[in-house]
Amino acid sequence: MKRLLHRILNSDLLCLALILQLIFISGCTKNNVEEIKTDNPVIAIDYRDNFAGSYSGVKLCTFWTLSQPGIDTTFYGSFMLNVNKDPLYQNKIIIGNDTISIDSSGSYNGYNNPPAYRNYSITFRNDSVFLSTYSGGLGGGYTCSFSGKK
Repeated sequence: MKRLLHRILNSDLLCLALILQLIFISGCTKNNVEEIKTDNPVIAIDYRDNFAGSYSGVKLCTFWTLSQPGIDTTFYGSFMLNVNKDPLYQNKIIIGNDTISIDSSGSYNGYNNPPAYRNYSITFRNDSVFLSTYSGGLGGGYTCSFSGKK
């Protein structure tokens, strides 16, 4: 039996089979794999694409102070509002210098973080945006509203 096993291991056929197997294994690298392409690639949709853009509309702002002499000013006029997607966060948009969280419904109502403490109420509907913001304290404050269309 030992003799038979020794003869098989030393045979040329076994050596040839091992060499072919080694060549086959070394030929299976990532570089030799062909990429399969389809006509219908999967495209990730970012819901913020519906909201990003420039909106033309009207803005109404009122500023007030309690200090003497007290100031009470109202501004009304045409305005262009730019809304951009935040490149760092997938659930935020940028309005001016402020970053606002927004979900796929297109609505947000809340207090944003520094650098500017403001309360935002924003609603995107079809190709329009409705925005209200206010801030203030014991010495004064302001309120602004904007309605615009893409």
